[in-house]
Amino acid sequence: MIDGRKLSCTISIGIEIRQMRQNVGDVLKRADEALYRAKAQGRNQVVAAKRVASA
Repeated sequence: MIDGRKLSCTISIGIEIRQMRQNVGDVLKRADEALYRAKAQGRNQVVAAKRVASA
């Protein structure tokens, strides 16, 4: 409570694990996409990025 008012918040997290030699920008893009999926699915959750097939 702040100044007698009840506060509420939500948290959504998108995660990705970087493999060796993966471009950091690509990893961040997938984590960001996972974050937006978490928000779209109702918030207050952690969503892992979808794995991409390795070459």
